[in-house]
Amino acid sequence: MDINTLNSLNNPIGAVFTPYRWAIWAVELLNLADSLNQKKTVFDPTGGDGSFIFALVDSWIKKYNGSIKEIVNLIFYNEIQIEYINKFSSDFKEKYKMEFPQSNISSLDIIINNNKKKYDFIIGNPPWINFNDIQDEKYKELLKQYFIRYELVKNLKEVLLGGSRIDLAALVLYSVFLNNTKDSTVCGYFLPLSLFLNDGASDSFRKFSVGQKSFSLDYIYDFDGITVFEGIATRFCFAHFTMNRKTIYPISYYISNDDNQWKEFFAAPVAQSNAALIVKKTNAIEEFSIKLVEIESWQTPRQGINTCGANEIFQFNELPKYLNKNYIYPLVTTKLLRGEIKKPEKYILLPYHKNGKPLSFKELEDEGLLEYFSKFKNKLQNRKGVLINSQINKCIWWSLIGIGPYSFCKYKIIWPSFGSKEFSPVILADYDNHEWQANQAMQAFIPSNDLADSYRIQMQLNTFGIEQHLKDQKMEGTMNWAQPGRIKKFLKEVDPTPSLF
Repeated sequence: MDINTLNSLNNPIGAVFTPYRWAIWAVELLNLADSLNQKKTVFDPTGGDGSFIFALVDSWIKKYNGSIKEIVNLIFYNEIQIEYINKFSSDFKEKYKMEFPQSNISSLDIIINNNKKKYDFIIGNPPWINFNDIQDEKYKELLKQYFIRYELVKNLKEVLLGGSRIDLAALVLYSVFLNNTKDSTVCGYFLPLSLFLNDGASDSFRKFSVGQKSFSLDYIYDFDGITVFEGIATRFCFAHFTMNRKTIYPISYYISNDDNQWKEFFAAPVAQSNAALIVKKTNAIEEFSIKLVEIESWQTPRQGINTCGANEIFQFNELPKYLNKNYIYPLVTTKLLRGEIKKPEKYILLPYHKNGKPLSFKELEDEGLLEYFSKFKNKLQNRKGVLINSQINKCIWWSLIGIGPYSFCKYKIIWPSFGSKEFSPVILADYDNHEWQANQAMQAFIPSNDLADSYRIQMQLNTFGIEQHLKDQKMEGTMNWAQPGRIKKFLKEVDPTPSLF
């Protein structure tokens, strides 16, 4: 199946197969020719065009110059798409003048209908697609139980919400690790780097255990800057795992240099064992430690306000004097965070109380906002998304996402969270008795009601080495640069000091 966007089981689109050159590279990296010669079995659970199978056979012939009849029965191929199986079988026969053993071919969904046979080595390139992006709704329903069974998410709600961003590749791997491995099985996969470098949905994958089985992450080859899959923008790597072992950090992390030579770096999580990896030039474990910034539990980092595709209704380039000014708030922009301006250049309409609750229909009318919102009722009711739809279904179709009491705190310690290369949080106090509001995923913030404590948090965020750790996570300039989930790993929630009186 390889990198298969799986918009339907019978009509995959965007399928991209592993180039033969890189299949050979992976096979040789794992020394699979020697393993075949030692009568070890090798399995590709998402076989696609069979590039790994051809690489296995050719690598063994090159090294041992024998008849492939000696080793072909040790190689196993699975692929869900019949047309790919037929093409592989035809190509194999044409190239080697013999049939690939039909008993070694299976056509199973490796997640839902795993054959549960055990192999010594597993190699492959599973589909890369976020669960939320799978178009076949029936297939998504089938998959949900497996995300929960393998503890990649905690519950169905997490599948529907934050956990929906976990990659299907994680589910494929966990199914294979649980069902197709022996105690010492070695696995090598081309995988999206998000499984190792992204916070949030991928945290559960990095527990590196499924059922009663554990496995180690041994090393990673980061293909940043190397073209392997034409037309694929996803950052990816080749990762090596061994069953029944514990990961020993820091692991080796290889990055190609300008001479196309692999240079060794080192990677480990910071703060939590399942946190995203950071990459450094040294393997000194103290370089991977960090002093945590203390906050109270309600101060957890937040994204900005999400209009769910209705910016033109809620956001304004100048102060809309025809609307009730009590509900018009200044909107944070890049120029403001850079210190280039002091006054708002954009505004946002928030039909909410200061406690984070939306205005009722009658309150909307009483405050003079009903006529305005009624003009856009159809568009507001047709917005998509689980969270916004839950509000729309309650007939609160003027709602937004990302609003709570924290939105109306007097101070925000705020920073650019999307596409930046610097981490320098600033403090924003209210403007004209209206609190500054962060703009969707562009900014993130920690709320505060105390100026002195705001300065403490800002100072510690700027001096505890967080920016360097972010850079070591290889996310500079990306959408994941300093999102709340990533920054949360550098924070420690503490209870407020109890009063003596």
